[in-house]
Amino acid sequence: MAMKVMLCPARSGPHLNLLQKHLKEEGVKVHQISWFGKQTALSMLELITLRAAGYKILNLNWMPFNHFWQMRMVKRTCDAFGIRIVWTIHNLAPHEQQFSSREEDIEAMKFMAEWAKAGVVHSERTASDFKSKYGDRLPITVIPLANYSEVIDLSDPLTSRKKLGFPDDKIMVLMLGPSRWNKGVRGFLRVLESLPENYIGVLVGDCKDNGIRALIDEHKQKYPERYIVRLEHLSDRESADYFAACDVFFMPFEEITTSGSIMDALSHGKAIVTTDLGNLDMLVKNGVNGYLAHSDEEAISCLKAIDRSAACRMGEKSFELAKLFVWSDTARSYIKVYQSILE
Repeated sequence: MAMKVMLCPARSGPHLNLLQKHLKEEGVKVHQISWFGKQTALSMLELITLRAAGYKILNLNWMPFNHFWQMRMVKRTCDAFGIRIVWTIHNLAPHEQQFSSREEDIEAMKFMAEWAKAGVVHSERTASDFKSKYGDRLPITVIPLANYSEVIDLSDPLTSRKKLGFPDDKIMVLMLGPSRWNKGVRGFLRVLESLPENYIGVLVGDCKDNGIRALIDEHKQKYPERYIVRLEHLSDRESADYFAACDVFFMPFEEITTSGSIMDALSHGKAIVTTDLGNLDMLVKNGVNGYLAHSDEEAISCLKAIDRSAACRMGEKSFELAKLFVWSDTARSYIKVYQSILE
């Protein structure tokens, strides 16, 4: 009989979509269910209906809740119906306040650590940090984040530069998705304005935070020749054009555990400058495919070291590194975790 797994939440970007695809290729029956915090009634109906159809495992990603009463209700239901929880701990705390306070966010993480039967993280560093912060009761398996190559349609750099009207004689420094403060928007602006004038900052992608939008607009007005800004939703084709047209992907995270953005840049074959946090030391090798910077001064020095030819070389190394993280391995590793809690 095929293993049956529920993934939650549904429609959460390439990670869960690719995980679902490759689990199915390994013979697992998979169904995605909705974020409990946003449409609780529908999610509960899906949970009970799928359990009746033989689904015993619920793989929760992040914490798909917004209130403790939702977590307690789902736990009681899972306990009553024999549903076992695997928790993929993408971050050691929510990116932004998710419950009523940051203190409650931490309490929710502790609740999840007590509830789940198994946990998944994406690096040994995160496994160690999780145990230090939340204890070692939860069995943890390290399964690296896999690449996004399957869902990426690469663009030609010269074609994309012409399409977007980027100058040929400038080094284009990209931040795609400046939507949260922890991505390092402030650091990006500080560093960019300390670089020579042939470096242009490109900040594009959806941003619903009015404070971030106002800050970027303030810097754009002060230094109109230093920035290209487009803060709106981009199609996959548009994102591919910006990746292709830019030389370096710069994301100076203030706080991060796992970065899908860096894996996206890796899969697009970009030179990367970021900070030494979370799983990023697995994805960025100093002087090989980019740099891990510990300060604004280091970031400035690293970016100055990347000219057009260096960016191309590093981008090729990013492609090679991305190929090491494959979804077939990831799916098989998840299956072993699922099997361990059914025994």
